[in-house]
Amino acid sequence: MSGRPWYTSVIVANTTKNIKTLQDLKGKRFAFVSPSSTSGFLIPMNGLETAGIDPTRDFAKIRYSGSHDKATQNLADDVVDAVTNDKASFLRSQKSGKLDANYQVIWESNPIPSPPIVINTKKFAPEVIKQL
Repeated sequence: MSGRPWYTSVIVANTTKNIKTLQDLKGKRFAFVSPSSTSGFLIPMNGLETAGIDPTRDFAKIRYSGSHDKATQNLADDVVDAVTNDKASFLRSQKSGKLDANYQVIWESNPIPSPPIVINTKKFAPEVIKQL
């Protein structure tokens, strides 16, 4: 962890597959963590869409790895060419030797407040929401 009250989402690619930018992801195999993951789906999906990339149209294959560690393993095992992750997980995988210098961050999000908070506005009074 960074010790900061925020973290970032990253897209990490195997650069031996000629991937250096988001546009290079077109036609490649890609893994998100899960549809409910902030750093492993929601934030990078917004980054991809902002860059004009529609994963369902532009990627050869989409996979949901199920966890940040499994996404890293999918990349290391050449199941996919690029993955979403949080930056701290990526840095740990580099430090441990699971991913070498051929795996690089090609996109990083703006800071995401840590931890994200989601409030069901139908179950909580406005006063409680404001207090939270």
